[in-house]
Amino acid sequence: MGTGLTGTFVLRWSQTRVDGFAPGTFCELGIGASWRWSGQAFRMDGPDGIARLGVSREVAELHRRAAGKARRICGRVVRLKHLDAIEIDDEHLMDRCIVLTDGVQVFVAIHVPAAHAPDGLLVFLGDLPPADTDFWIARITTNPRADARARRQVAPPGGGLAAGTAVETPQGLRDIAQLEPGDMVLTRDDGPQRLGWVSHQRISGARMHLDSRLRPVRIAAGALGEAGPREALLVSPGHRLLLAGSNARTLYSESGVFVRAGDLLGLPGVSTALDCTAVGYVSLMLERHHVLTAAGLAVESFFPDRSDMAASVGAALSHQSGSMPSAADFGPPARRCLDPGEAAILTAGYC
Repeated sequence: MGTGLTGTFVLRWSQTRVDGFAPGTFCELGIGASWRWSGQAFRMDGPDGIARLGVSREVAELHRRAAGKARRICGRVVRLKHLDAIEIDDEHLMDRCIVLTDGVQVFVAIHVPAAHAPDGLLVFLGDLPPADTDFWIARITTNPRADARARRQVAPPGGGLAAGTAVETPQGLRDIAQLEPGDMVLTRDDGPQRLGWVSHQRISGARMHLDSRLRPVRIAAGALGEAGPREALLVSPGHRLLLAGSNARTLYSESGVFVRAGDLLGLPGVSTALDCTAVGYVSLMLERHHVLTAAGLAVESFFPDRSDMAASVGAALSHQSGSMPSAADFGPPARRCLDPGEAAILTAGYC
């Protein structure tokens, strides 16, 4: 028997085991191999009484409120038609799927890529196979188009804050686009600090049309509660903002945590800037990671911790100035950085 629940369910690739081991890439799967999954699945539709599987009623209430945000776990490749139905982008539907069976039941899992999950996600449309139960891979469907697309998929550029954003400095508010290496900015932890490197990256409307990950996130004045911006702010989806409050303390034992702007989409006052025809992103790097204040909102300085650093630096190489320090010597992040799943739970309290 399956779980007995009908809907749309998502598993992380890392939650699965093939022949008892963590799987490699999708292309390494073989027919006849044993397959099972464990942990918790995200349900993307269905009755309000169901949030994440395998949690207590008390915890489920918190996760129920977070369910809408959890949709972003597969938001790069799943488009919502309405709240009770999800369709997979035609570019990915049946490109890569596996058929699982225990000799009686049959389940189909669609493998879809996701920027934040390097190995992708598994989407079950209909029933979900029970956890911690052995199944066998009866069929594998793929095609050269899917393999080629997976090879050329790159991480989204690091981006930054949009030109025109007011950043706090010892001399008062200054347009981020006017700052240069050697200028001083105010940090939340260590007061005035000197800029060591500044990157300017212009994204045209054509590029945003081809890659929606480049399109900025608009945060309205007053969004995100008392700590929100004083005026509307445009920021790249990958840039982190500092969220503080009781939720951060209760869930993560931190006074404040960094959350990517793209993981805040769907909150009141947070939306994709669909009317933006072009944007100039500016990144500010100091001697180490810091918390800055932009438009009244706490944001991060540039931090070379992810693969998107290479994309950001590569794209802006001809426009950068100053000396960029080595990532190995940069030190830890100024605050804990949440992944999309953690952010979904945290931001449920902002709805």
